[in-house]
Amino acid sequence: MIVRMKRKKKSHILFVLVIFAGLMVLSIYAPDKLKQYIGYQFYIVYTDSMEPTIPTNSLVLVKLFKENENLSLEPQQIITFHARRFEENIIITHHFNKIEMLEDGLKVYRTNAEGANNLDAYDTTREDLIGSYVLHVPYLGKIVLFLKSQYGILLLAEFFIIYLINQLITARWEEKEIREKLDASSRIFRQNVFVCKIDYKYECDKVVLNACVINALSTKVKYILVEFTFFNQKDELIYKDQRYIIGKEGLESGDKKDFIYNLYGEYAYVRCNLNVVRFKT
Repeated sequence: MIVRMKRKKKSHILFVLVIFAGLMVLSIYAPDKLKQYIGYQFYIVYTDSMEPTIPTNSLVLVKLFKENENLSLEPQQIITFHARRFEENIIITHHFNKIEMLEDGLKVYRTNAEGANNLDAYDTTREDLIGSYVLHVPYLGKIVLFLKSQYGILLLAEFFIIYLINQLITARWEEKEIREKLDASSRIFRQNVFVCKIDYKYECDKVVLNACVINALSTKVKYILVEFTFFNQKDELIYKDQRYIIGKEGLESGDKKDFIYNLYGEYAYVRCNLNVVRFKT
């Protein structure tokens, strides 16, 4: 029970990390799609104005405000908004402080930096507000900035090419090993009855072994009894069983029959040895 709980916890953590990484990639290369479909966006905090709550170069996840959303902001709630500083349009993540009405009737949202007594000098309107702070990952913003750069894109392309080459080489080696095993089997068992493993399928509560039995004798055989011996990654015996794969119906000379064996339990890795114990001709 404890082992299962640990595995579930690890799988949940991995799931969250995968989702977070996917969102981050979308925010880098397809930010408009991220905004459109899920209503969240990542932004980078470039300065120390929010330290120690949000360190410099942190990656901040923001839940976007809807266009006609009726906002109810709490004092010192962290928000992200557009601003204009030194004739440059920028995006800032600061604390919301209060709402003021200017003489011309314009409603503005006053903000302040972390621990600052003075309010920001920006007249932030409703149209300037982007969203509310959800969470941040310290210093990850540096990595995002690099991945957005020309060198980052080139690096990702190189990794992708290396991955494709590795997959191709692995597939070729697996094909070669399968051919060698089949050739060896045909030499060793050409005057016998034998079984071959095809593949394993790992499911949540069992491992499904797909295999086949082949009659290499010159006559029909019946009642083929096969022994299944399962080992873990440390080559420790975890289960042993015997089962009749072919009954009285028999298997003609030169024929083969596929079969499935279910090993129940949660396993990350198993290795199975298959042996024909006996049969009748």
